[in-house]
Amino acid sequence: MALVVKQTRRLKHPTEPDAWVVVRTPLSGGDMAACGDANNIAELKLYAVALSLQEWSYEGPITRETVGTLDVETFKWLADLVFDEAKLREEDEKNASGSSSDPTTDPGVERSPLNSGI
Repeated sequence: MALVVKQTRRLKHPTEPDAWVVVRTPLSGGDMAACGDANNIAELKLYAVALSLQEWSYEGPITRETVGTLDVETFKWLADLVFDEAKLREEDEKNASGSSSDPTTDPGVERSPLNSGI
């Protein structure tokens, strides 16, 4: 079992020179469960971005409603950031699992009817 260790970072907006956000990633399973209807990807991304944002340079509080008023470019940047971090974490966990090689795929093992999977 892996526990999520979140990191908080302040990031400059890629196209708005004076804009910035503070994000806390990656999301945990509990965070994702709180995101609502997983069958609606747009809603899931909206909730996930709102959960990840801690502070921003824009006026007003960070809520699902205010995150929903971000322009498409900014929203896509933030959603990609949140979900790319989750994917990277998932890949790191897979690589760290240390699974042993299957004897039928180990190049050093000669294939025979007994170990060929037939």
